[in-house]
Amino acid sequence: MSRRLELAGLIAILLASFALRVWLLGSQNIWWDEGLAFWAIRRGWTEMTLWTAADVHPPLFFWLLKAWVSLVGETELAARFLSLIYGVITVAGLYLLGKTLLGKRVALLAAALMAVSRFHVWWSQELRMYILATLWGVFSLYAFCRWCQSAGWWPGTPPSNAARPWKWPLLYVLFTVLGLYSLYLFVTVILVQNLVLLILLLRAPGHRRWGILGPWVTSQLVAVLSFLPWLVLATRSMRSWSVAEPFASGTFLRLYATLLTLGISTYVEHYTLLVAPFVAIVGLGVLLQWMKGPARNDVAPADNAAPVAPGSPSARLIVALLLMMLAVPALIVYLLTLPRGLFYAPRVEARYLVLFAPAFYLLLAWSLHSLHQYAPKLGLLAVVLVLGLFAWTLPGHYQGRYLRDEGQTLVRTIAAYAEPGDAVLLLSGNRYPLFEYYYYRLPASTYLPPVHQVPSGALFITAQNVDAELAPLVSQYSRFWLAQVGATLQDPDSLAVAWLNAHLTSTIRINSGYDSLTLYASNSSVAQPQAVNLAPQHAMNAALAPGVTCTGYDLLTREFRPGDTVAAAVYYAAAQPVELTASLADVRGRVLESRNVPVAATEQGRLLAQFHVYPATPAGRYHFVIQSDGEQAINLGEVIINGTAALQQIRTVPVARRATLGGRIELLGYALSDTQGKPVDAIRPGQTLTLDLYWRANVKLGPGYTVFAHLIGTAFNPATNGPLWAGHDGEPVNGGYPTQQWFVDQVILDRHTLVVPPDAPPGDYELEVGMYLLETMERLKVTATGGPTADRVVLGTFPLESVE
Repeated sequence: MSRRLELAGLIAILLASFALRVWLLGSQNIWWDEGLAFWAIRRGWTEMTLWTAADVHPPLFFWLLKAWVSLVGETELAARFLSLIYGVITVAGLYLLGKTLLGKRVALLAAALMAVSRFHVWWSQELRMYILATLWGVFSLYAFCRWCQSAGWWPGTPPSNAARPWKWPLLYVLFTVLGLYSLYLFVTVILVQNLVLLILLLRAPGHRRWGILGPWVTSQLVAVLSFLPWLVLATRSMRSWSVAEPFASGTFLRLYATLLTLGISTYVEHYTLLVAPFVAIVGLGVLLQWMKGPARNDVAPADNAAPVAPGSPSARLIVALLLMMLAVPALIVYLLTLPRGLFYAPRVEARYLVLFAPAFYLLLAWSLHSLHQYAPKLGLLAVVLVLGLFAWTLPGHYQGRYLRDEGQTLVRTIAAYAEPGDAVLLLSGNRYPLFEYYYYRLPASTYLPPVHQVPSGALFITAQNVDAELAPLVSQYSRFWLAQVGATLQDPDSLAVAWLNAHLTSTIRINSGYDSLTLYASNSSVAQPQAVNLAPQHAMNAALAPGVTCTGYDLLTREFRPGDTVAAAVYYAAAQPVELTASLADVRGRVLESRNVPVAATEQGRLLAQFHVYPATPAGRYHFVIQSDGEQAINLGEVIINGTAALQQIRTVPVARRATLGGRIELLGYALSDTQGKPVDAIRPGQTLTLDLYWRANVKLGPGYTVFAHLIGTAFNPATNGPLWAGHDGEPVNGGYPTQQWFVDQVILDRHTLVVPPDAPPGDYELEVGMYLLETMERLKVTATGGPTADRVVLGTFPLESVE
């Protein structure tokens, strides 16, 4: 292979590696461990370092991260870009290691495998120290192998006459010390290197052993002494605690194999057949390299494109090195995750194993190359299979990655209305790093009230400690922002909310998913928000009506999926009271849902409009629209709704039955069938019926209505205390598409299931349907074609006969 072709291949691999790791890099919320890293680096250098000493990781990752974010900022994309850099450099490092041991072709293939590996891509997109330790591990092994070769310790390599013989020992010590300061588990890499050195010592003639042992022991002492100050500090500070859980060894091996091959950590038992080809290829490759091949010179390929000879001492040593890198550290990880009482005992996690993955990619590439040399067609088929499985599993890593509103709306609301004398009571169930990540990312010029975590002296809020936790804080501050972020983990009975409701007055309340924010004060007039102190995310100056101006808006996330809430804040100035309408409209201008919000005259006001995304909310692009009554609407930001179930396209209605409910909703017809989909004219005891209703909204609807479908008999039913024998009440489309989101003139298929009781008596049963407002239980008035006004639609009468 020419040097130009080699360089072109390496550049292509590194570009692919970069592209796969930068894709959707910032489109994932910070998770707990990442949030804790931000919590740490926001401290001073000394405080951060001392905290790290008491934690379970060395400090290098935090030092580098603190310096990095001071340059690029704290956004998800900017901060994680550092891990991306580590990941891409690791791919280049594996190429260097592979070329040193096995030649250019194997090195390029190994780098390509790592570049597209889901496991490595995964941890190159996480803001944790594991990919940094992997980088140092690869370069430590590279420097170790080059040192052994240049010193003539490696089989088949004479001593080098290089002008700087100290280069590789020095680099080895440097990379090793950096690895130790990145991850305590890095000691397993050093252990494997010492095992390889032991093999070299046993192979070396007696007179050469001291020449190997002396420099090596010196390097180990320098590395240990360099790490010793930190080790002394950490062992004095580190606590003993455990989250370890019993984990079967067989399950651990299956998890390890599935991670290395497919990068999947859940339901690993489902992927055994897909992992098996990798095991077979590596096993066959190891066997081919261990056996004696045709006689030829055993030359280490540091400057040679040809791999080492199968069965040679060099080949067997490389096999031993790679297998030990895969087996020995993994065994230590498993033993460390067993329950114990000394220092930190973690549970088994995928991240602990990524450090050893480069050895697998190199061994897999070598096995594929060996198989191709032995049987070219079979080897080519194996390469296609491996790359195909890597390509098949990789998209699963990106699936579901998008930036959610996980506190952004809550913290900006606090910042908008905060005043001196306020405080934030954070009831978070230990999720404080996530809340504080967004809270302290707000502009530095913004006034931010101090945050008090409650409970502060216990794990849970109880009836015995709630007063002691909250009463002292109430005496210090005039207003409180109660931020409940995973609050049920520490206050499952909502005792803190009950205490605050009993002692204070609340005004603002915002729900955001499972989280909420409430403003409390001792006096109702004090509790009312007086001003907006926060500049809008997107500033503008657009007239909504005479004397009413939109000055900007917040639209903190752009993609939404079922269960999410589209939240948009509008900033305005109004010379007189006015009613504003906030809406979501699709690209055709159809309104999905709207909110009418009366606002008072103010120089600086803010309103928050929220729209829930249901399982069947129509997917697509929407614009957030704001307008005043009768005035020109202003299109603000665009959002995307994804991942919802598509509504069935309706061409015909099986049984026509027209009626109008409330003058706004039209029933077009229905279909009644059994479990096999056959139309039903008569019913039987114990039968399950499927009722499909076909609706259409003639105008845009405001409130959400509940649909009822009832089977009414002539006999009394003790179970319902009336003539109701079967029924189903619920929002349309099984709660997936409520009426307030229906587009005008859209036909909706709404399915309900009715189960006839086994003891239903013979007779005629009416099937009635309709709608009502859940808050008042008031039914919509029905006008049927040719019939009087009622509050229900009778679809028909169905006889029930007893089963003989």
